[in-house]
Amino acid sequence: MASITSHGVLEAPKASYWQTTTARTVATERGAPQDCDVVIVGGGLAGLSTAIGVMELSPFARVTVLEAAYIGYGASGRAGGLISPLAAPVWLVSAERNDDHAWALGYLRSLVNDTAEWIKTAIPESDIKSETLTLEATGALTAIGLETLSGILGAERIAHRKGPERLGREGLSLACHTVNPFGLVQGLARHARALGVMIYEGVEVSRIEDTERGAYLTLAGGHTLLADTAVVCTNAYTDGVAMTRGAKAKVVSNYMVATKPLSAETQAIIGKSGRFTVELNGAYVFYRIHDGRLLFGGIERLGRPGGGGYHVPADVLAKLNGLMQRSFPGIETFEIDTAWGGQFHMTATDLPEICRMQGPRGKSGAIVMNTGYGGTGIALTLAMGARVAALALRQPAVEPDDERLAAIMAQTRLPVAALARQAGRIGWAYLRGLTGTRAKTGSREMPQGGHNLAAMG
Repeated sequence: MASITSHGVLEAPKASYWQTTTARTVATERGAPQDCDVVIVGGGLAGLSTAIGVMELSPFARVTVLEAAYIGYGASGRAGGLISPLAAPVWLVSAERNDDHAWALGYLRSLVNDTAEWIKTAIPESDIKSETLTLEATGALTAIGLETLSGILGAERIAHRKGPERLGREGLSLACHTVNPFGLVQGLARHARALGVMIYEGVEVSRIEDTERGAYLTLAGGHTLLADTAVVCTNAYTDGVAMTRGAKAKVVSNYMVATKPLSAETQAIIGKSGRFTVELNGAYVFYRIHDGRLLFGGIERLGRPGGGGYHVPADVLAKLNGLMQRSFPGIETFEIDTAWGGQFHMTATDLPEICRMQGPRGKSGAIVMNTGYGGTGIALTLAMGARVAALALRQPAVEPDDERLAAIMAQTRLPVAALARQAGRIGWAYLRGLTGTRAKTGSREMPQGGHNLAAMG
């Protein structure tokens, strides 16, 4: 059985695996930030992608990024590192009957792939690799769910492979990219500064007011600044900034561990190193091998835990240990090097909230929201940077298709009817299979099955 044996793992961590193994290389500004054209609050992937997009659209714009801690402190530096090829899983459910969603699914996938190719050249410190995303069924219901997903991907002409995986489980694999997320965010900051973006660390924004003159920001300590537009990219930390309204999303906590370097034998049991695996179960288990270590995560809880932003509660650590036991039954023990928690914002549809808020007297205001990046946040933040930049500058998107994608995102609602249809199909297929099994064997046992089909997102 797998067990956690390293000493001190229950102590409050201060950084993720990525943040402890990757150097902070960004040289940031000193002194007080000044008035500017566009101020971006939040120095993660969303904020930096937006800043780069603004400079590409308007090279002479005065753009400032304000980060309360350090670049990549939040979810951007604590994620698993998957650039998901299925960045909007909600559309997988509705694409069959909604032409807009089917189109958006394919267009967003092309945006993500194009961005990944750009990263390979522009951000070498990201450690980006072309790899494989594998979804593993953990029971009869999730196996049927994968069969349904395979049919949807086939109808949308998304290349994939279906077949048995580790432990004889049914699986579905797609091409994907993985990164060192903290290296990626550091590289994006370097690139943004080269374009002329001013980046400040350790500058906390306490209030943003929408005035007739523009966005008026009050910083911790009493300093203020004025910008034509403020773009809020604070994700799970948005509720710490006083505004007319907060983000339309809930805070979710997620947890991960990184082991000490594994032996070749242990790596062989876990599986191929060029693979990011998601187990379809109630805990949303995901793992990958990086630099000879196992990175293993799962368990999502609403809200923030006590003990600080990185803290992993003892019961969560015990549950992660139990999940590792089930995932790798041939391994007796793991030595954990780092354990950490992180928070992100999740909307009802798992799509981001990108909009310009209404200002004084009902006019188009000076505050743009760019938050709500959930489980596929790396892919979405990178893909949507150009669209958010155009919105910040009050310009049309360079690509008309970007406008169409943004409109579809804004109009998407939770597809209750489509979810019910899919659940009905899966349930009917399950019952048919169960009936066939009973007819052949006379058995009264029900197959074991996972139940969280949404875990693929």
